[in-house]
Amino acid sequence: RDDDRCLEQWASEWIGRHVRRGDDRSLAVPRMALLELPVALQRRVIRRVMQQAANSPYSPTFGAAEAVLEKIVRGRSGSSLALRGASVVREYERVRFSPKRTAGRHAGGGVSDPAVSLCPSVPSATVWPPTGQVIRLSYAPASSDGTGDGTGTPAGTQTARFDADRFTHQLVVRSWKAGDVFHPQGMGGRRKKVQDYFCDIKLPRERRAGVPLLVAPEGILWIVGYRTDQRFRVTPSTRRILVAEIVPVETSGEGKG
Repeated sequence: RDDDRCLEQWASEWIGRHVRRGDDRSLAVPRMALLELPVALQRRVIRRVMQQAANSPYSPTFGAAEAVLEKIVRGRSGSSLALRGASVVREYERVRFSPKRTAGRHAGGGVSDPAVSLCPSVPSATVWPPTGQVIRLSYAPASSDGTGDGTGTPAGTQTARFDADRFTHQLVVRSWKAGDVFHPQGMGGRRKKVQDYFCDIKLPRERRAGVPLLVAPEGILWIVGYRTDQRFRVTPSTRRILVAEIVPVETSGEGKG
């Protein structure tokens, strides 16, 4: 019993330090850090993370934890396993545990997932159904304090700004699809397939369908949360700005009114 209590405490402490919860309520475990633990502690961590992902009062079985360890943690990138209440997938050097209600959103990548397409107005706050995140759109005048200098939007940011006079304002927020191309900010105007961009940043196939695209008739403005299109960047001559912001799930309920 004492040994079991020690394992439980060590597992809880390790999870608190290393496991990260995603916007889709999944839990990401760093694979190499997990493999550095003694095998008994690896199994205990897996069982606790599975239990948390499934939001279940019951502890998963030893066999379930061993299957995750052998087939996913020690398996190939992209390998997946469906378990009671949760699914597990290896995403490069992470192992992601997702509750069953969100796991289906990503299963099969961008092929079998139903496409989502929304037509937001400006200003607006639009919920993105695959993740529950909120995308806010608004107009702002071009500033005179140096922020409209054409530097663009860094990759991974939660806010993006665009020259509102460079595109038609019939905006769509939708899932990516085969054949989508854009001109990534910072690549000198070169065109790139969205699918190739996802590969470059090592975004797992299972998560791509959950990434929204902000699109105008003239092209993709933003792979939301990742990279903007250089053609629509803010420059010193910009007179009006479209501001787009993605709000994480845990804070998306604030200030909607």
